[in-house]
Amino acid sequence: MSQLSITMRTPSGAWSDGLYELTVHTDTQLDGVCTFRLPDQLPDPPGKVTSIPCGTSIHFDLAPEVECRMGCNGDACWQECTPIPGKFLAQLTIDSTPGRVDVKLSRDGAPLLVETAQPVYKDVYPNGPECGGACRQASIEYTLP
Repeated sequence: MSQLSITMRTPSGAWSDGLYELTVHTDTQLDGVCTFRLPDQLPDPPGKVTSIPCGTSIHFDLAPEVECRMGCNGDACWQECTPIPGKFLAQLTIDSTPGRVDVKLSRDGAPLLVETAQPVYKDVYPNGPECGGACRQASIEYTLP
């Protein structure tokens, strides 16, 4: 799917308690507002993701940060990911490819993040380039103060 993904983290991985509001505006007329209260809406049990309603074609999730290990034994490879206690990230996904996106995140009315971005999209071939069907995707990461 063609989309823009925005990840928000804190330096320590912990998020302060409070009422958060995330506002999203795009040049493609997609707008969304999501509100969530922490610690009430932190994912529980570990490994679970909390989805917050945000608007049409805009998805917002709170998820635990994970630590992953990978290995191979002959032709078989594996990956195992474990949630890191007390560390979370916020993931905003927009199901389109806006040329500009404005993002504002506040806690208890005080701005934490106010950013405007012009994403750079890349063609991604989920089934391999030989199958065609390219999706355009971009990702942005922000670290909150």
